[in-house]
Amino acid sequence: MKRLFYYITILLFIVNLTENNSFANSRQQYHSVLSCKMTSGNQITLKVLHITDNKDYFSNGDKPFFEINRKINLAFTNSIRDDFVGEIYFAQCIKETLIFAMGQVSPYLSGIAIRQNPITHQYERLYFAEKALPHWLYFKNNEWGVIIPNIGYETDKKYLVYTFKSGKNQPELQQKMIPMNHFPVPKKDLIRILLPKGMQ
Repeated sequence: MKRLFYYITILLFIVNLTENNSFANSRQQYHSVLSCKMTSGNQITLKVLHITDNKDYFSNGDKPFFEINRKINLAFTNSIRDDFVGEIYFAQCIKETLIFAMGQVSPYLSGIAIRQNPITHQYERLYFAEKALPHWLYFKNNEWGVIIPNIGYETDKKYLVYTFKSGKNQPELQQKMIPMNHFPVPKKDLIRILLPKGMQ
């Protein structure tokens, strides 16, 4: 009986040690990409967790997360992209908004712009996915968004405008994409997004 108790104790010790090591290793794999200050003074940090799976090429890459108030959560929380991994193409802080885009094999680039509403202090997350990167950011009353040149010729319009409507109770009504031939605000009010050289 003493020998059985001894073996059980050793086994529990090994299991506990393995779990602690796995937790420590997972924490070490997070890499900070960019931190941006929000309107309240809080920080949002874009972090990535490198995923490697030799059995499935499409599961290799960096998985993005946001750290807010010392809590780390998936960046892509929409149901379609919550398992997305790839390569971060650019990340930037602009007008108290963190914006980044990433891609993998598909010609489409997926990204998020996230900010803290200056009135409600709620975090607003705008998703976009196109063949080109966003070139402008705009703010208008209770609406804001990103503007992407239409290089995919999926519509006959010049721009693909992803908008976020603040104050909507239903998430599906908060954001949408509208093809346009003109900017949603005067050109002087557009905020240029600085992209890496050679990237559209």
